[in-house]
Amino acid sequence: MAPVTSVAEALSTLGLPGPEPPSRPVALRKANLTLLPIAIIGPDLRAEWKGVWLEEGQPPRFLGSPIPAGIVTQRAKLTGASATLVDLLEASVMSLIERAEEIDQSLQRLEGLPSPREGHTAASSNRAQNAELRAASQALLIIRRHVGRVVSITAELGGPLGANFPDLGRLFPMLQSQTDRLQNLALMLQGSFRDILLTRSAEESNRISEVANQLGATSNRISAIANTSNIRMLGIAYLALVVALVGASLLIPETAATILSMPSATWVPGTWVTLILVVTTAVPLIVIFTRPWVLSILRSLGSIESRSGEGIRDLPETDPSGTPTTGARPSGPRKGAD
Repeated sequence: MAPVTSVAEALSTLGLPGPEPPSRPVALRKANLTLLPIAIIGPDLRAEWKGVWLEEGQPPRFLGSPIPAGIVTQRAKLTGASATLVDLLEASVMSLIERAEEIDQSLQRLEGLPSPREGHTAASSNRAQNAELRAASQALLIIRRHVGRVVSITAELGGPLGANFPDLGRLFPMLQSQTDRLQNLALMLQGSFRDILLTRSAEESNRISEVANQLGATSNRISAIANTSNIRMLGIAYLALVVALVGASLLIPETAATILSMPSATWVPGTWVTLILVVTTAVPLIVIFTRPWVLSILRSLGSIESRSGEGIRDLPETDPSGTPTTGARPSGPRKGAD
């Protein structure tokens, strides 16, 4: 088998498609072959993939560009494959810590920003802050995935996999401490991000409640105006009813008088004409204006006239085409106004 020189070749040998390792944060194995994929995360959150290729009966092979020797391995005078592995893991952990600190600074800045209130500027600011929150969320997902990979690989190196690196035991507690610190930092960032989301959600809920209350007040005001208008229009309808009743009571004697004044009615004696006119005038008046509901309307006629006057004054003045005119309204006091 040709020697493996890159992470992509190692993945192809293991039967895994794609230029990058799968998302599961574990060592990748096939028969007697093992790949430990380790990523160095840049400021743009892109991963520079490196790895350790373990083949049964062969020394560990490091894939990707070499990593400069770290201070920890130099002070511990660690050499060989164990030193290279520690340098690689330390570089990965430090890159993740740097990216996590950048995300933390972004979250602190977002946490200190006031919540937008109203207007076009506030809407633009709100969209910008939401875009930053989405970017921070995506960055956190990327960091968490790589943190899980480093923590998993470090845990496996503490088991049988660590037998491939005989001198690793001296610095393994330090690696374990670094990965624990990295994991705690990722959890802290997740908590901060969740708190910011909860705070923003509460502020947005309060703002929506305020708008809903304003809409409710406006709706109540519209309902009050509509009720007042209905009462005034009802007063106009009552007046029209009174006018119609008076007209009906006068129409009957007028019709009788018209019939009796025709030439064909000359044979009717004058006494009977007078009697018929008196009866046709008195009976409708008595029948109509003794009804309880008519009397009730007549007793409240003053209030009805006042309401009707207000309703008529509130009607817009229009020209013959129905278009409202811009003429000034009378500004005198209204009788019976509330």
